[in-house]
Amino acid sequence: MKNIFREGIIKTLVKFIAIFSGLVGIAGFAFFLWQKSLHYSIEFLLFTFSIILLMIVLRLRGMLTHLSSEYSMSQELHYEHLALTYFTSPDHLIEDDTHRFLLREEHFEIKGKDAFFNYRLRGHNASSSPSKFIRQKISDDSPIEVDRLGFEAIDNQSKMPLEWKVIKDQTYVKHIEIYFTCPLSPGDSFDISFSYKLYGSFTRKADYTFFPEHIYKKGTNKLIASLSLDYPPIRYEMLTFDGKKFITEEQPELVIEKNKVTIKWTKENPRNLYLLKFVRRTK
Repeated sequence: MKNIFREGIIKTLVKFIAIFSGLVGIAGFAFFLWQKSLHYSIEFLLFTFSIILLMIVLRLRGMLTHLSSEYSMSQELHYEHLALTYFTSPDHLIEDDTHRFLLREEHFEIKGKDAFFNYRLRGHNASSSPSKFIRQKISDDSPIEVDRLGFEAIDNQSKMPLEWKVIKDQTYVKHIEIYFTCPLSPGDSFDISFSYKLYGSFTRKADYTFFPEHIYKKGTNKLIASLSLDYPPIRYEMLTFDGKKFITEEQPELVIEKNKVTIKWTKENPRNLYLLKFVRRTK
């Protein structure tokens, strides 16, 4: 924060010095012309004033257009990422420093106001200790009821259902532990899937979802993600958090098939928090 503040002061001083130097130069040249001819001096000052005024008008126009666009976008996209805020709030349970993921598949589907989440995780125990479970954190803008999650988990190798338990139950956040069929020794692999539902979660025309790949400390080789909608979106945008702010990321592909619209995205070695914003058509 101190560095940002110091950089802001330096930039402001540089701009002030540049403007002051320019004004001194103009005044000096005008004085020189005045010594030669008052007529030339007045014409020069009027011409300079016109150029400066035009630059100010164009600058203000650009700023107003930008602010208007930002205001309109913020009103439409509702930059109130409550679920994201809940998810990324300080929490020792959120980070996974045990498992290396060879593949993470995260497929989301929105039908009306309801959302359906399907995951497949394939990887191995990359720690030096046995691993009994893997954790999933669920957050939402609306209160979450465990009884309505419809949470299910399965081991893809044995096709056996996996036990799970809510270890932290808050109004907008649930922490769930999914237990392997047997503890994984260091180096042992796993291939599991799980799913859940959030009813009445997507009530806005403009909304978002996110992919928190930064919490997987041992890394992920490949992320395959998708978002299915009822109708083609008005627009969408993928952003990534670079540690200071959200910046534009490589954009997903929009695939329109019969009775299905999907935003598809693949990322090799994902390391950041990714935010997918979208504006839906309701009909």
